[in-house]
Amino acid sequence: MANPNVKIWFFGGVNEIGGTKILIEDLGYDVCVFLDFGKSFSVEKQYYSYPNIPRSLDELIRINATPDASKMPVLQGLYTQSEITKLSQQKLLELEKSNQFKEEQESNIDAIVISHAHSDHYQYISLINRNIPIHISECGYNILKIRKWIERPSLTNNLFLLNVHTFKTGQSIHVGSLKIEPVHVDHSIPASYGFIIHTSGGTVVYTGDFRFHGHNPFLTYQFHDKILENEPIDVLLTEATHVTKSILSNEDEIGRKLQQAISATERLVIADFSDTDFDRFRSYYNTAKELGRSLVVTLRQSLILGALNICEGLATPNILKDETIKILIPKREDPTKPVTGERLSSWQKIYYQHLGAEVKGSVQSEDLWMPFKEMLAKMGTPPEEKLISHAQMLNKSREYVLCPSFNTIGDLQQVKPAAGSVYILSTSEPFDEEREIQFEKLLNWLELYGIPMLHVHVSGHVHP
Repeated sequence: MANPNVKIWFFGGVNEIGGTKILIEDLGYDVCVFLDFGKSFSVEKQYYSYPNIPRSLDELIRINATPDASKMPVLQGLYTQSEITKLSQQKLLELEKSNQFKEEQESNIDAIVISHAHSDHYQYISLINRNIPIHISECGYNILKIRKWIERPSLTNNLFLLNVHTFKTGQSIHVGSLKIEPVHVDHSIPASYGFIIHTSGGTVVYTGDFRFHGHNPFLTYQFHDKILENEPIDVLLTEATHVTKSILSNEDEIGRKLQQAISATERLVIADFSDTDFDRFRSYYNTAKELGRSLVVTLRQSLILGALNICEGLATPNILKDETIKILIPKREDPTKPVTGERLSSWQKIYYQHLGAEVKGSVQSEDLWMPFKEMLAKMGTPPEEKLISHAQMLNKSREYVLCPSFNTIGDLQQVKPAAGSVYILSTSEPFDEEREIQFEKLLNWLELYGIPMLHVHVSGHVHP
């Protein structure tokens, strides 16, 4: 930036997909703000693969996945010095309920502003000082809360005790004299935002991730128009995931291709897409409904999509209320009998009860889960017979489209779909060696079951 009072630091997201961490240091306003603080997948995968995961902040700093705050005074107090990243979920819930946790260390970072709830843009906030304000959209925070409750806490996946402030389009964020205008954009996850930042030295625009070819391109065009209203723009920070790649397709075309693919089989259809891609979920839902099929989602996926239902403009299709959407229970369970509680976590027991199932076993410290129960109440009351077993689904496979969880191969092994079923991949193809190896294993399992794979997808990123 030409004005020496404003410095822009890049600690991730350059020459890599995701891992975005951009610091605006405004000396004129005496303010330091991070734009996103994402997990660096490309760096982590060089050193880790499950179950070997990062064990300390120092380790992540050493591999250059996150900045070394000890070497830059501006980053003083960036990371938490407490033991919260080592605590169990039970203890973290107790601390949240007591409201007595205080981060003692002061920080030079005045705020972190999150563009959207994809891990490569937010997940390393797990590491940060809990005094630092986190600004995220109302809908994005719904997603983070669900993940906080249903995922096991770890060093890089700990969303408890954060100092969260929510926003939506039309509301400005003020950090000292610095003004940030969030404006919605179209992306493969709802509640994605770009930011217009008014610094002491001029105007900076950060696009976040965006596209023009989804169901809601008007959102991105409105951001474009808002940028023009604020000219001159001194610095434009834009994503470039597909800057050299162009695919002439859009979400409407996806619907037409799904119609062809699903109508061509009398067996089970398996639809693999991101659990936060509500546009893609709607495409599958609309197509399945037109063809007389019901969608079957996993327990985890139904919660994430249900959290999106609470958001403005995303009330339909309603995951819990819609009778054509079923929730798959573990293969060992029979939906006509009480669900065994011994192997279930607390959130699973509570959720099964909300779905109308009888659960054996009590929930430990159930009062700690009141915020989770309150969100379930907002999602709505499901109709009877919401749950479906593997056997019920396979007995009438022609009537269903199964949307598996993130563990696609594990789901295939449990379901054992009959030959003649169809697998539709609606995510990006692998772009590195590790994903190619996993993808090859998936292809081998599909070949074993006699199931063809169809690739029906458009990216969540802008292209030329």
